[in-house]
Amino acid sequence: YALTNGSFETDLTDGWQVGGNVTRQTSAFGVTPTNLIYQSLATTFQFSSSAVEPPLQVGVQDGLEDFLGIPLDSPSVFDDPNDPVQGAASEGSVLKQNITVQAGDVLTLDWNFVSNDDANVIFPDYAFILISTLDDLGTVAYNDLYRLSNATLPLPLGNPFQNQTGYLPFTYTFTAGGTYLLGVGGVVDINDFDGDSGVLVDNVVITSSSSQIPE
Repeated sequence: YALTNGSFETDLTDGWQVGGNVTRQTSAFGVTPTNLIYQSLATTFQFSSSAVEPPLQVGVQDGLEDFLGIPLDSPSVFDDPNDPVQGAASEGSVLKQNITVQAGDVLTLDWNFVSNDDANVIFPDYAFILISTLDDLGTVAYNDLYRLSNATLPLPLGNPFQNQTGYLPFTYTFTAGGTYLLGVGGVVDINDFDGDSGVLVDNVVITSSSSQIPE
């Protein structure tokens, strides 16, 4: 599977499967995409009626874990690892896509966590990227979960979120070839259903280790 629609210039359902409240946004949102015209925005609340569905619940059947093929463990993989009780994840949204890579291929993307969480909150919401190894049956065998939080830069007045991290680069090198489930533009609410958060993602690219030409 080659990566499809990494800059979200066509409909989200072109290449991606949508879990929760995810939309495409232009610079009219108040943040300029890093590549071309569109960027994806996943949120922890019903940001737009044009999204496929509201955020997915965590820790329930047909919720966020099921969508990503992750076992329903307790605590959840999305709970705060330092305190999974007080820092329990409640809901979230994400995009996913299966990809096939060779060892040495490199995934790059830009992501920007946006939030209304108070700067002093003990268990902040966070954005995430999930990279899961799939076995021959297409079942998730192993997960790498990367988190981004602590939005401290102000957003323009009128934006539904108060703060952002600003766009930051993410790079991941695949050490083994095979088929992977890629979960990007993921975001979860921690400890409550308040303090809404989201994540903008753009310019998702896989560069071949052999040619160094974006696939």
